[in-house]
Amino acid sequence: MNFDKSGLAFSPKVPNNIKSEIANTLHIQRLALQDKYLGVPFLLQKNKVESFAPLMDRFNDRLAPWKSKFIAELGKTTLTQVVLGTIASHHMSVFPMPKTVTDKMDAVQRNFFWNKKSGERGVSMKKWNHVAYPKYLDGLNIRQSAILNQALLAKLARRLIENPDAPWAILLRHKYFNGFNPLNCPLSRQGSWVCKVFVMV
Repeated sequence: MNFDKSGLAFSPKVPNNIKSEIANTLHIQRLALQDKYLGVPFLLQKNKVESFAPLMDRFNDRLAPWKSKFIAELGKTTLTQVVLGTIASHHMSVFPMPKTVTDKMDAVQRNFFWNKKSGERGVSMKKWNHVAYPKYLDGLNIRQSAILNQALLAKLARRLIENPDAPWAILLRHKYFNGFNPLNCPLSRQGSWVCKVFVMV
């Protein structure tokens, strides 16, 4: 176990003196809300949209509409295809992204491609859903955020089923699915967000 790459997260109900005592005994640092690994937050706020605000900032920076003025259409297509996968793939592989976030990602891609500012009205040559179609359907094969998110979560669920003895799979199973099949996990409003990931897929 690499203690330098390890961290402790506590429930808000745990007293500060207990948190400090455990961290000092184990010689493991306590995680802060803003701590990340591979750009992915370790801890999420209750408001999931706020948790992914830094991701949206990076997304907006990479696909700022003013940049598309200086890029040919082929270049805009390639950049639009690549940015979603490079910036958001880690997040989308482990978190069910809120619809507000995926809708904003698609809007950023759309505005970049059509060279429109956010909220600016204008005429688009074609519906964005049709532009994003696979090439065999005469589209440009641009990934749609919500669909990509669901596909990556399905891949994670498949790994959990096919590799039940992997350490991460054992941990998830005992913490969230003890006595249940992950794909048939009983879902409730109070249910774990992780549990909801596998029910969704």
